[in-house]
Amino acid sequence: MINNKFKSIIDIMESYIETNEIQTGQNFWNAKTQKFDYISYTDLSSMAFSIGNELINRGIKQRNICMIVCSSPRHQVLYFYACLAINVIPIIIPSSKALSGDDDLIKRISYWANNKFSDETFVLIENQNMYEAIDSLDKHLKVIHLPNLECLKKIRVRPINYKSSPNDIAYLQMTSASTGQGKAVVISHRNIVANVKGIHDGLNSRESEIVCSWLPLNHDMGLVGAELFSFYYGFQLFLMSPYEFLRKPIRWLETISDNKCTLSPCPNFGFEYTQRFVNLDKVVNLNLSSWKAGINGAEPIRSETLSNFYKKFQKFDLKPTTNLPVYGLAESTLASTFSSVEQMPNYVIIDKKSIIFGSKTIIKAEGVFDPLNPPNYNSNNEILSFSVGNAVLGLQVNIVDESYQVKYKELICGEIFIEGDSVALGYLTADDTEIQKFNGKFNTGDLGFIYKGNIYVLERLKNLIIRNGRNYLSSDLENYLSKITGLPETNIAVFEEDVFNPESDIIALIEIKRTTNIDSILKLIHKNKNIDLPISKIIFSQKTKIPKTTSGKKRHFLCRELLNNQAIEISQKVCL
Repeated sequence: MINNKFKSIIDIMESYIETNEIQTGQNFWNAKTQKFDYISYTDLSSMAFSIGNELINRGIKQRNICMIVCSSPRHQVLYFYACLAINVIPIIIPSSKALSGDDDLIKRISYWANNKFSDETFVLIENQNMYEAIDSLDKHLKVIHLPNLECLKKIRVRPINYKSSPNDIAYLQMTSASTGQGKAVVISHRNIVANVKGIHDGLNSRESEIVCSWLPLNHDMGLVGAELFSFYYGFQLFLMSPYEFLRKPIRWLETISDNKCTLSPCPNFGFEYTQRFVNLDKVVNLNLSSWKAGINGAEPIRSETLSNFYKKFQKFDLKPTTNLPVYGLAESTLASTFSSVEQMPNYVIIDKKSIIFGSKTIIKAEGVFDPLNPPNYNSNNEILSFSVGNAVLGLQVNIVDESYQVKYKELICGEIFIEGDSVALGYLTADDTEIQKFNGKFNTGDLGFIYKGNIYVLERLKNLIIRNGRNYLSSDLENYLSKITGLPETNIAVFEEDVFNPESDIIALIEIKRTTNIDSILKLIHKNKNIDLPISKIIFSQKTKIPKTTSGKKRHFLCRELLNNQAIEISQKVCL
């Protein structure tokens, strides 16, 4: 149902009910039956209206903030659309599995319980066992558990007499908080519509797209890139939880194969995890020829990952053009730039020494990436970066200097700046009575440059380490240590001990197992010490985990905070 006239998600729900759209819908993985459960877009919209009506009966009012605390995508989706239907502001909270357990979950709920933006705050839960723990948090917090959603009487009219406006708040999106205090991004209906149109245009989408996703719906890539995009255009969608993917990653590829899926968003981590843990000896009847685009964003894209993934699965008719580098962030609703679909991505190899804010980036080599013959480069003093293409429809992307003046010159390194209808309304914290407005413009805090009309993203500016006039990327140092030690990159975090002291130590925090031979790791590091490695201290820890966001990004600022507060259980500290 491709129709560009809709101005809000509520308009689409009403249209689905009006047209009785039963041929397309969403498919939710059922762990008990080991099959997908189908629900048409008409039934999904009708159920959302029914649940919304029940929430009104339970005391929810328009513009109340409502936290959705569920682990199953089915419940998250139904509650989410129910909130939109009655002009309630949903915020999907990561489940305890995605956090550090129930205590961390309770902290997040408690933080929003006393928010100053909403008169009352509600929590929708899937599991009755959570009721008492959450209900006792705050007298102003109201917990609702609806045990039998399917038993609610289906209604086909909007539960309240509310005319939606494109500028109305649709939902709150939790930020990943990888470089600072967590807050919510305020997304309007206009933002959603503009961004899904941008995604549709960037993908050259047809009417017959079939989407598959295991990404968490509390993350913008899962919520906008899979759920809302599919809902807006009436595309068939297959959803499973991230835990199902982690438990059995081949299920993701089997779903694409069995249902001839054409689109599936996935960060670099997902491709790496799949190629590492799928045993090809157990793979039968896999056909990936339908897969047009594996939309790859949210974290640095590794050439080794793209190459290894393709080499492993090419025998199943995977196209070399499937991996599609993109760039996005919650503050632009999701998508900011797309590279060319069904084409092999462009890359450049950059001289590390030239990565200086406001200076010209030096390109050592460039080309079109062939996963069977990836380019060689010296990771000691060079970086390979993929083009993430051009701005999506309705958005402008520029590079600005320190005074936020636009730099149109090619190769000048600066901060990525976005402007347009996809830019969110602003930020909201629990202490805010009003939105911290963006006014349609946003400084992303990401370092990048433009070359031959394409955007290249290097790193979060706050994860850029400067020493003796040289710039180092935390992710690059982590990648290098991983290569020389053989340890997973996810177990290494490199950060400055004090960001305000240009001579403070640069720390490498390394997670190890009890059986890890620290001496052998140190020998490998010392063996490569003649190479310019600015790390001055290495901290090994068996018990302290590197803190990460719900989307898997390392929280470098929190590593520094843990160190300064002596909260890291150190197994061994070594000065280099």
